[in-house]
Amino acid sequence: MYRVDKLQVSSFAPPNRVLDLYLFINPIGYECYKFEQEINRFITEAPCKINYKILPYHNINTMTEYMHRLGIKNGDFNYRNQLYLTVYQVSLAYKAAMMQGCKRGRKFLFALQRALHQDKMPISEELVFRTADKEGLDLAEFKEDHYSQLTKDAYTADQHVAQEMGITSTPSLVIFDNLSEDYGIMVQNEITTAALLNLVKPKNKPRSTNCKKKHHTHCDHMHAVKWHRHSNES
Repeated sequence: MYRVDKLQVSSFAPPNRVLDLYLFINPIGYECYKFEQEINRFITEAPCKINYKILPYHNINTMTEYMHRLGIKNGDFNYRNQLYLTVYQVSLAYKAAMMQGCKRGRKFLFALQRALHQDKMPISEELVFRTADKEGLDLAEFKEDHYSQLTKDAYTADQHVAQEMGITSTPSLVIFDNLSEDYGIMVQNEITTAALLNLVKPKNKPRSTNCKKKHHTHCDHMHAVKWHRHSNES
């Protein structure tokens, strides 16, 4: 389903150009929060249509990466397990909010992240529910969806998409161009609005890479992926 191939970038000029953005995040991570802000600015400045999806993703490797950023020893297994469960529950909360509409779901996510990273509030179930209520979600429906099998299935589907695209860390952004068939560009680590605009502007083709999935090196933080979107998207 997933393989790395030679990078293809289309011209930015055609009026029918559409970019599909898939952002894989740790919903409580500060680096992911910063990355989202840069992408939001990129979307407002990009002179073409943008389809944007935010997908929560975490596993043992991304948790190790996150703990390293927090300065926590990797051997603290109790904290790792607690952190893993917290990220999972917040991911489910985001997917539950998305049940009431994509825009409302993203608004909920951004509000929760602001509370964590700007207001320095500790993550808790109370904060999640209070944020949902404050952002205008139907709280009773949100609570029901939060613990539903449908929401768990939606979360699992995101994990499968991430695995098929070869995501190994968060944040990671995959950009697909409708003028380049199924080819996409994966960007990891630090990225800015200016860098994204430069990446997709005309005649600015990054050099082809030969990254292999089993090694999955950053290759200057950017390489190409090929993914059969039609078989995975609803």
